[in-house]
Amino acid sequence: MPKLGFSDASFFIGTALTIVLLVLDKAGKLRGPLLLALLVLAPVMMLPVVIGNAWVQDAATTQLKISRGLLMVFLVGLVYSLLAVWISTGEVPPEQYETAGAPQKAAPFAVVLDGLSMSPYPNTSNSFGVLYRDTSGPVISPVQVCAWLHIVNLQPTVSMIDGFTLEAKTVKGEWVELIRVANDSFELISVTDLAKARKIGSATLDDAVFGKELEPKKTVKGLGIFVYPREPSDAFTDQYRVSISDTAGAKIERVPLGKGTLATSLPVLPGMFDLRGINMRPWYETHPLRR
Repeated sequence: MPKLGFSDASFFIGTALTIVLLVLDKAGKLRGPLLLALLVLAPVMMLPVVIGNAWVQDAATTQLKISRGLLMVFLVGLVYSLLAVWISTGEVPPEQYETAGAPQKAAPFAVVLDGLSMSPYPNTSNSFGVLYRDTSGPVISPVQVCAWLHIVNLQPTVSMIDGFTLEAKTVKGEWVELIRVANDSFELISVTDLAKARKIGSATLDDAVFGKELEPKKTVKGLGIFVYPREPSDAFTDQYRVSISDTAGAKIERVPLGKGTLATSLPVLPGMFDLRGINMRPWYETHPLRR
């Protein structure tokens, strides 16, 4: 029985290692840098046979021997480089194995910020406020964010929205959930001059959305009215993200909103009112359960 020399044994081991690596790769058992490192080792083990074969060693001159040896090394390197490219193409990181092949679920809602009036500072006003009554009498609460929002039901079925939150980003990069001014018998007013206050005539988001059935592919529009919470005291930017849910469990979470057109005025109703002397308090103080 013929004995195998070192170069022959090394060649066969390199070939076997290559076959095993390809099988493990296609079975998904071995991936990443370790696979490529072993794939580099395999051709290195073949080099003794590659450059020690008779065609290289029997060359007439040293220069021709070197040239043939380099050619063989190049051919082996080319083959294994192509194998490495084939293995690496389309490789999925381990943390994505379970989701990579799964179809992406379509979002149930789309939201567009069509217009915006905002104040960047807590406990200030964007020139608007809400007028309502509590146990002490009439109260005006400053409003910091008025957002014209379009909500589209992208589902094939009727939807009834029961949850809506808006978050704003502070100048320090913190996302803060704003307090939605719920539609419970308030009037939106201009508070630039309380001696000549004007009522605002826009339909609110609460009126347009809550308790209403939204047909498939239909859009509702409304003015969302929001105030900043007591904390933080940082100034806010005009970057927002929205979360919506409906009674059937469909939802979108923290979807960024594109920047809406900055607006300095809202449609006003005829007539002016003198509201001087009415108590002004932050919304979260008169509605502590909605902080």
